[in-house]
Amino acid sequence: MAQRLLSLLPADLAHEIGQLAFRVDWLWSWIGPQLRLESEMTRTHLCGLELDSPIGLAAGYDKDGDLLKNLMKLDFSFITVGSVTLHPRAGNPRPRLSRFSREQGLGNAMGLPSKGLSYVLGRLSRVPRVKPIIGSIAGFTPTEYHTLYTRLRPLVDLVEINVSSPTFPQAGFDAEMQRLVDILKTLRPEDRAKALIKIPPYERVEEVQELLAICRRYGVGGVTATNTKRISDPRLSRGMGGLSGRPLLRSTRRIVRLIRQMDEGIQLVACGGVFTGRDVMELIGLGANAVSILTSFIYRGPAAPRSIKQELISELRRWGFSSVEEARGHLLRR
Repeated sequence: MAQRLLSLLPADLAHEIGQLAFRVDWLWSWIGPQLRLESEMTRTHLCGLELDSPIGLAAGYDKDGDLLKNLMKLDFSFITVGSVTLHPRAGNPRPRLSRFSREQGLGNAMGLPSKGLSYVLGRLSRVPRVKPIIGSIAGFTPTEYHTLYTRLRPLVDLVEINVSSPTFPQAGFDAEMQRLVDILKTLRPEDRAKALIKIPPYERVEEVQELLAICRRYGVGGVTATNTKRISDPRLSRGMGGLSGRPLLRSTRRIVRLIRQMDEGIQLVACGGVFTGRDVMELIGLGANAVSILTSFIYRGPAAPRSIKQELISELRRWGFSSVEEARGHLLRR
């Protein structure tokens, strides 16, 4: 019922109300246990971390760690906080969210709003780490990324390096790859091993090949595939933004397959269009180590991670697998 009511409101207002609800501690202490499901079948690993399931929350919902305490009471196996910027940013003016309800998509032109690194560090230091936390960072220079990484890393389990936000100016693929190299050069080898590079939905095979070559050269731990897709949308204040949700699933499947066929070892978080346990099963079958969701969480509500996990268990049984680990990559072995 609450989801239906929120869907009748402007997208920005509905988002703000949903975020306010996650600040009510007693509500989630009461509801949270009903929204969790334990199963040995879904246990898996990501960059050395043990996960209850492959289903985590993507960056973009809890940008500053304000909601972390109560989001952890849901059935996500990890929470991504951010993207965090070095200094506070207001982001773009409203409206900065739009719905594609029929397609189960969202447009956003948030503009990387953030309360800044110092604020997020304070929030993270006060929240017990009861499940893995990924910190997503977005900088505008390699020096900013270095500062963000080195200060955030002690308080999170992995760091996602967001170099693909539609907020960043389009500089061309070669310039973007050089920017990534410049960022990686500022990090120690042991830090690169705990980094996930968040990439855009590349169209060309050669782009994926070059990205993976850089990841191998610098010992990067993994990739988040993918960020939102750039779109024009007159409903947004800037007239353009990023598309997320169902329309991205085909692209996500394609890139996950490509990455795993090109590199058997790199850790891979599939992100974009994941709505059901069947979607998760397919992406695991194509070689993903985990998935992160956001738009389906908004459309399906707080029960989404539990429901998707239950659907995933049904898919594992239907395919005759006893675990996620056993199922990983099976579609590439056929």
